[in-house]
Amino acid sequence: MNKTIDPRRTKSLAKVCSEGPLARFEQEHRSGGSMPVRMVRLLLSSHDQIDPPVRELSLQIALKANMRFRWNLGDGWSRTTNVRDGFSLLAPAHTEIAYECGGEAEVLIVAIPEREMSGVLAENEGLTLSALDAISHLGCIHDARLISNARGLWHEALRPDPASDLLIDGLVRVLVAQLLRKAGVTPSMASERLSDAMLRRLIDYIEGHLADRIVVKELANVSGLSPFYFSRSFRQTVGMSPYQFVIERRLARAQALLSDTRLTLVEVALACGFASQAHMTDTFRARTGVSPGRFRSIARGGGS
Repeated sequence: MNKTIDPRRTKSLAKVCSEGPLARFEQEHRSGGSMPVRMVRLLLSSHDQIDPPVRELSLQIALKANMRFRWNLGDGWSRTTNVRDGFSLLAPAHTEIAYECGGEAEVLIVAIPEREMSGVLAENEGLTLSALDAISHLGCIHDARLISNARGLWHEALRPDPASDLLIDGLVRVLVAQLLRKAGVTPSMASERLSDAMLRRLIDYIEGHLADRIVVKELANVSGLSPFYFSRSFRQTVGMSPYQFVIERRLARAQALLSDTRLTLVEVALACGFASQAHMTDTFRARTGVSPGRFRSIARGGGS
């Protein structure tokens, strides 16, 4: 078995799971973010197989497991491990991998396209994918922060919120930083505050696109910075993440429209970039303590 495969022969993880040897297992697919990140939840039973190469790096997390496991990346079989809840593996891209799984497991796979992962690493002092090799060769690892982050990606990918892509992009960058630390590489945290002129351009862009899908890559392009560097600089300057800032601006726009126009609640929600009236109501109530309808009534002198 060859360790690496010609990239032209690789498929996406989603296609391999739905059409390859794993197709016989119950599975659910989700995706999100500007990359996008693709995720698959699988319910596995005992099996031995060779997975064809995929074009993404995949973090494979055992959400629930009780199985004996070993794998072969092409350089020999790993030790047999008793996999339990929370164990993780990082599978490299373009690599044929053999598995022996003895038992049942609920597995969440988070797949990040190799090209985009390379870009994120390059933004961090010119790192390359080889910086993560140590994790793959460790075999099974356990890190509660990785599990929490991956669960956050999975749940956020189900939300209809147009701002979810911003949050997913941020979570992916946190996940990369966690993987680098696990590999013994300390990510650079250096960043600078955005200039007043740059911040003004960003705010103008956000205000002009509140009704649209906004992603970190677009905001980074406006600022002229890389996405990874931009996210850290934005937080340092504004005191919150781009995702949080966009939500705040959408709520402020909604409050203005509720107070000063006769638009319906559905029209207000769509004009502010919320996925639906229900989504706006949930976000509005969580942040202000009242529903949009109640806020409109109070703003127009209808009672406290």
